[in-house]
Amino acid sequence: MASSYLLEDIVLNQKSKEEIKLSNTLKKGMCIVFLSLIVLGTFSAEKTVLLRYHFAKGDKFLIKGSTTMQMVQTMMGEETKMDTVVKQTVKCEVVDVKKDGTAVIKTKFDSIYFKMSSPQMTLEYDSSKKQSTDNPMLKVFDFMMTEPITFEMNPLGKIVEIKGLDSLLEKAIESMNIEQPAMKKQMRDMMQKMIGDKHNQFSTKSFVTFPENPVKPGDTWNFEQEIQIISPTSFKTEYKLVELKNNVASIESKMTIKPGEESKPTQFGNLSLQMNISGEITGIQKIDLKTGLIIDSSQTYNFHGTMKGTMPPQQEITIPISYKGTTTAKMVKI
Repeated sequence: MASSYLLEDIVLNQKSKEEIKLSNTLKKGMCIVFLSLIVLGTFSAEKTVLLRYHFAKGDKFLIKGSTTMQMVQTMMGEETKMDTVVKQTVKCEVVDVKKDGTAVIKTKFDSIYFKMSSPQMTLEYDSSKKQSTDNPMLKVFDFMMTEPITFEMNPLGKIVEIKGLDSLLEKAIESMNIEQPAMKKQMRDMMQKMIGDKHNQFSTKSFVTFPENPVKPGDTWNFEQEIQIISPTSFKTEYKLVELKNNVASIESKMTIKPGEESKPTQFGNLSLQMNISGEITGIQKIDLKTGLIIDSSQTYNFHGTMKGTMPPQQEITIPISYKGTTTAKMVKI
């Protein structure tokens, strides 16, 4: 009888040990799961970021860019190709930062190389040769090398003010030595319309526009604007944050281009011109999260359309055009 009780105690004791062991195992498992959730939550929080430009007074940086483009146009059934190469370096200095974070940035071209080639002609400008040009089509580059441009940009990358373009434009027109006031006015009007909405063009070409709210990989945001390129043209960009790694944000961009809602002919003296283009520009930009500056950017563009012209006495011509090319850029602190 005693041995029976002893055997029962042994069995119960062994069962109790197994239950305790199982309980400890479950507790450990729950702890691991709980810790995993904490870690995952921490990683998730780290992957959410508020994208902003961070400038301080006295900051200096370079914008280095390179563009290759081929334009194809067809006139009277004959196709003409025009190849363009542009390389430029712009020096930038933050001369002030306002209370809301808006930076006042003074810029000046440090170097410009431009070459446009077609079967009819070749135009080339190289600032490194340090010699002025007499060609009125290239003269503007001389002034771009000497005239500073100052702009104000908020932390989201939106240009709120820009100064200096009007002065540059006026000096370029004066250099053409146009004697007739009416013709000079026509040239001024034409160049202003060709430059178009300078605020929007500047921001489109140089900076990524950030979203208002924090984002994580996979999130998207849009930026839409209308720019005057002979005729009003709509640019809608969808950005997508694809990766956050080593304090760098990788952002994909897709810009859709189409004629503006109120696209209509623009007058250049007696000539009436209307440009309707459609297509897209796709690319990826790597952003330094500490500064907001572009570490590396590459874009490919492909768009096409028509340019319609009318001259007295109501002579009309329609020129099909297409553009293909690539652009690379980076910003380097100095």
